[in-house]
Amino acid sequence: MKNNPFSEYITGTSEWIPIQNLPSDKTTRFNQMCEDGTVGCYVVALKEHTDEIDKAGYISDKVGYIGMSNNIVSRTNSIRATVVSKKNCVYHGLGTYIKNRLDEIPLDRYVVKYLYCEESKSNNFENTMHNMMKEKFGYAFAWREASGGKDGKLERIYNDLTQIDDDSKLQVYENLLAELPDILLRQYHAKLNLAED
Repeated sequence: MKNNPFSEYITGTSEWIPIQNLPSDKTTRFNQMCEDGTVGCYVVALKEHTDEIDKAGYISDKVGYIGMSNNIVSRTNSIRATVVSKKNCVYHGLGTYIKNRLDEIPLDRYVVKYLYCEESKSNNFENTMHNMMKEKFGYAFAWREASGGKDGKLERIYNDLTQIDDDSKLQVYENLLAELPDILLRQYHAKLNLAED
């Protein structure tokens, strides 16, 4: 990699690993992967974008997600576990994001790379990556709906709707229907204000 803006943080890196191949906690392969390192940031992308991301020093509009953990092997396994969960369990918001798009993008196209660092630097490392992404592209990572924060709310609502019965869904619909006139009025006023500017 020519361009490494994170040399003060990175103590080593993994190869790009298919999300579907991540091991379950406490298996032999899990333990072997933990021997390489557990603390750092992890970058998730589509496998066809990995060369471009590596060349860009991990600051690329093709970076789908950037996370941090003191056990990145376990944390990223949570992504896989969410995608393959038969009970619609959510262990990681990115897993929900991927699961909701499997009709468009199969799981075998998603990959993760570990960027190992010292434990004392992991929070600063993630913040630095997010800030550099925001400066260059306006967001911390491209798949904003995978966020555990505000950007991910709609994704979580969609997921929650799959877990409730039809009567509960009708109740949600009735509540939204009751709010619809106010929503439309707010949007109308917002358009009028834009038109006046």
